[in-house]
Amino acid sequence: MLVVTRTELLILVKAVQFRERINQKQPDLSLIEEIDRWKTKTIKLIRQALVEETQNIIEQIEEKFNKRVIRWWNESQQEILIDNVSCHGLAMDKDGYPYVSDWKKHEVRKWKMGEGKLVAGGNGRGNNLNQLYHPERVIVDKCGGKGSNQLSYPPGLSFDAEGNLYIVDFGNVRIQKFDLVC
Repeated sequence: MLVVTRTELLILVKAVQFRERINQKQPDLSLIEEIDRWKTKTIKLIRQALVEETQNIIEQIEEKFNKRVIRWWNESQQEILIDNVSCHGLAMDKDGYPYVSDWKKHEVRKWKMGEGKLVAGGNGRGNNLNQLYHPERVIVDKCGGKGSNQLSYPPGLSFDAEGNLYIVDFGNVRIQKFDLVC
């Protein structure tokens, strides 16, 4: 039996479209532009497939009509993690705790042992610093680090005349410079 995920199927479809496009042998530069677009899209799709596979050790599924998030351990064993939620975004942190964006309640919560801790929004719909307006996605990132591409407690940033970005990295006692890429 062959099992193909939704992302893998999308990659296969894009590959077929790409092959058909090459077979057309366009005389202008549109083929090169198409190859560049295809390469970028494909890299994003492959990265998404890898992220999904990593996070799918314990697959998280939202049932939109039942307004709940269920953890599926295998085909026959499941656990309702969150009930009465309008989940439009779901991510897991490094410890396996889900973060859920609730579209109707205008908030994001971290769920641990059946209890949701408010991490963003929760003060009605709006555009103030303590409000969200129908959050649809949530991303959980590993915090901090000492690498050249990592920051720890960055309190400020600024641009110079050439467009370089400078970020104050308080936790690592340094200022990081990033070149503008256009």
